[in-house]
Amino acid sequence: MMRFSCDCLNIIINAKSSQIQPSSPSAIQEFSDDFFKASATLNVELQGEGIVQKHTSLVSTSQVGSWTIYKCLNCGLLTHAVNTLMLDTPVIKSTLKKDSEIELLRLSTDFSTVFKIVIIHHNDNEQLLQGATGKQCLTCFLLRKKFQEGWTQKMLRRTTHIFWIFWTPPPTMT
Repeated sequence: MMRFSCDCLNIIINAKSSQIQPSSPSAIQEFSDDFFKASATLNVELQGEGIVQKHTSLVSTSQVGSWTIYKCLNCGLLTHAVNTLMLDTPVIKSTLKKDSEIELLRLSTDFSTVFKIVIIHHNDNEQLLQGATGKQCLTCFLLRKKFQEGWTQKMLRRTTHIFWIFWTPPPTMT
């Protein structure tokens, strides 16, 4: 078995090492999409756990014809595409990390033992997160993502309610 991964280990693809072949983009019309044109792709046959997404909220998908293309939002990599007719044989990017590189990433100082992925530092909130650790950056990203889904709004209401219950204003001088 051979493993492939995005740069942060959020998406791991377990494939049969004997069934890895370069894809032939000219045979399929949808291969005109950037995913298939940007760099070489490989056809793989899944084995074991298949495709593992550690944090699905950090994965986006787009539909191109009969293909679903997956992208890791933490590291920004387009990782693989799955055809609705061939679910067990995805097309993966040849630039994905391989077994030995995956082990090196797990030893990285930015690898989070809590989230089980490498924390990627993003520049979009540079001033807000200046001096923050990698784990704090990921936490902020995850919270922002959950906020968009409405989850944080509910938690914020609960936290605010609890705050007002325990907060008593200072006595006023009369």
